[in-house]
Amino acid sequence: MLEVRARTRPGDVIAIAAPFTKWDQGYRYLYMRSLYPLTGRVVLPLADGHFENLARANVVVGYRCEPRVAGFSIVWRGRDGVLLRRQG
Repeated sequence: MLEVRARTRPGDVIAIAAPFTKWDQGYRYLYMRSLYPLTGRVVLPLADGHFENLARANVVVGYRCEPRVAGFSIVWRGRDGVLLRRQG
């Protein structure tokens, strides 16, 4: 998440995608751990089917996955994931 912080700005709205999509299957831990390094940004979950949060996000982080999201393009790729930014 430190790489995400370095590549985003305060005020960005960030949705977090992961290969595990259930809150109680590890997503909660990932989400809670992201809040501190991403202070100043709005962090939205995509767990348990909360895909409506994509409409609010201008950034999507794929943690250990590479999500394909219409209207977003990959702007950075690292060892543990990717960063997508809304186009247009």
